[in-house]
Amino acid sequence: MRTSFNNTGATRKGMTMIEMLVAVAILSFIILAFGTILTQTQKVIKTSQTSMRTNGTASAIAKVIRNDLKQLTQNGFLCITQTKGDNSIPRLLFTTAGTTYSKTNNVTGQYGIPMYGTIANQLGTNSSYASLTSPSCLVRQKWVLDPTSTSSGDVWGGGVDMTYIGNLPVDDLSNDFIGTADNTPNSLLNAFPKETPPTDGLYVPPRNQDDLSKLWQVLSNETSRLSVMWTDGDTTGGVLNWYGLYYNDVDSDGSSPTGRKQIPRDSTWDNKTIADVIITPSICEFRIPYPTDSTNNYRALWTKDTPSWPKAIKISFVLYDQAMAEDMQAKSKDTPVAQGIEARRRRYEIICPIGR
Repeated sequence: MRTSFNNTGATRKGMTMIEMLVAVAILSFIILAFGTILTQTQKVIKTSQTSMRTNGTASAIAKVIRNDLKQLTQNGFLCITQTKGDNSIPRLLFTTAGTTYSKTNNVTGQYGIPMYGTIANQLGTNSSYASLTSPSCLVRQKWVLDPTSTSSGDVWGGGVDMTYIGNLPVDDLSNDFIGTADNTPNSLLNAFPKETPPTDGLYVPPRNQDDLSKLWQVLSNETSRLSVMWTDGDTTGGVLNWYGLYYNDVDSDGSSPTGRKQIPRDSTWDNKTIADVIITPSICEFRIPYPTDSTNNYRALWTKDTPSWPKAIKISFVLYDQAMAEDMQAKSKDTPVAQGIEARRRRYEIICPIGR
């Protein structure tokens, strides 16, 4: 700022060009700093909201699974298996004891059979979700055992109760009641929601009233890479050994996933069948027949005649969120930030002790 004199001796106050530029620069800096702070604040809020959504969903899923496994009864069975058409995608099913309420009928039973698995969201088959690792529906079906009722919806009637299941020969239990493929008549696997034909699948969001009536089975509609593993309590180097079908989410070198891997306790499981279990009840891992697809037919089965059950079950899965912030996105060795749908995933693990 300077003071100048005109010809009459009066003074005039004014701003030079340099002073004006300095003032504009300072103002621009303040605006830029404010914008940066605002952007970072929005990013923190977005990250927090995403974390709350995915953590909330995972927490709700964990509560349901743990509540089911708390009711597990060894008078029935525990099974980790696969289904035709879902190459290596596992199913977990077991028997529970305790009051079980039907969600589709006015029926209450004292025993139930929950089953967990993933199936494709039929609305995603023609979208960007249509890929091996794209979000599917994590489904929990639980049938109420009520021998006095007719089988309908989530009620498994027709004289089937825990006594009936306990008296089944192990080959009938495995091949017929549980089933060896989705098309095994009157089997649990056949009753679970299937991917084909599409009318047997699930649509989220629902298209009509019929789709809406099936939503009680859906735990999450943006889930993939389901793994179900078990442990007998043995350790290697102080770490629990886990067996089953594991999805190799990220390779050890940080590169892209390469698919599911079998980690059996018995390396010769694929040379054993249910006939071997009949002779040796301690065998819990064996190969099951499929009408098609001769590979990856892993099954682990425990019944009332099996001398030793697992100590714990570990269920892991990936949840997706379309709005996931960049610093929460999946990373790899070659790509600092993964692109597309693969960038919006977080893996969760749920470990549930058995018999506690």
